[in-house]
Amino acid sequence: MKAEIQKQRISVVLNANSSMICLYWNIGRAILNKQEEDGYWVGGSLGGGKIIDRMANDSKEAFPEMAGFSPQNIKYMWKFAESYTNLEIVQRVVAQIPWRTNITLMDKLKDEESRIWYAHKAIENGWSKMILDLQIEYILMEHSGRS
Repeated sequence: MKAEIQKQRISVVLNANSSMICLYWNIGRAILNKQEEDGYWVGGSLGGGKIIDRMANDSKEAFPEMAGFSPQNIKYMWKFAESYTNLEIVQRVVAQIPWRTNITLMDKLKDEESRIWYAHKAIENGWSKMILDLQIEYILMEHSGRS
């Protein structure tokens, strides 16, 4: 019975993480769509920064008990949707790892193929964010013969 309870607790946490990451991707996708419609740049030079700040404030007002809606994190949501154009890949791969790990992948790796490769490896090997950082630093992908 204890093993089943522990298994279900882990399953609940993993499902919540996956749902949150898909939510973040959807928010980022909405920002990208709005960006296309209105012709602004999220980085701020054409008014995108004001949109991000407004979203952060509106989210904090509407959901005061929730964390994760700072302007910086909303910019990461935008970058996340820009980094992964296919929701199916997000659901299948990157939603299986923590948000902070996804931020590491976005910050350290320039192309989607590399990010997905390292995400698979992190899942397969149970890497923490710190271990993933080290693997990227040591360029594991290139050393394993994959590129």
